[in-house]
Amino acid sequence: MPDPLSLARMRALRLVKIPWDEEELAQLQETAVVAGRRLIDVEGDYGGHALMLGWPVGIDPMAVLGTDGRDGEDLPGATPTTCLVLAGCIGCCWPAPETPLLPGITVPESHVLDALASFTRPGRPAGESFRTRQAHWKSAIRRLRACGFLMPGEGGSQIRLGPALAGWVDADVRHLRDRYADLPRLAEGSA
Repeated sequence: MPDPLSLARMRALRLVKIPWDEEELAQLQETAVVAGRRLIDVEGDYGGHALMLGWPVGIDPMAVLGTDGRDGEDLPGATPTTCLVLAGCIGCCWPAPETPLLPGITVPESHVLDALASFTRPGRPAGESFRTRQAHWKSAIRRLRACGFLMPGEGGSQIRLGPALAGWVDADVRHLRDRYADLPRLAEGSA
């Protein structure tokens, strides 16, 4: 029988330990399926494995941010700024395209903000100050953390890629590999 409480716990915690009891694991899988979700086995902290909720194959992983790509409409919260900041976080935290996307490396938030500033400088609107853009970027970082694309804030404003990226299909990651050079990042030696 599906257990909505365990699903709510997974939503809140993002990652849960894999149950040792096969019956408990089967119940968790059934609950996820009934809710239209799937369980994804991901590498958790310190190399251990954990489970997270993922969307069914065929659902755009950015749907959690409110963009569904239909009719050209975005729901509240799905902004180009959020997508740009995610690209900057990936660009700064993913050391090389031939390595796995996750777990990536941890970087200071300032590295991501500096990379975004360098990336957006040529076409920025004249009336928009750097301070305003930085406030929008920090807001997007909070949103990405809340949605699991980045790990929750750690002391010292560190950025680390989150478990929601594990739900991306191989084609999405392959596209990122192909466009790796286009991702916002700090130039070598700028850090």
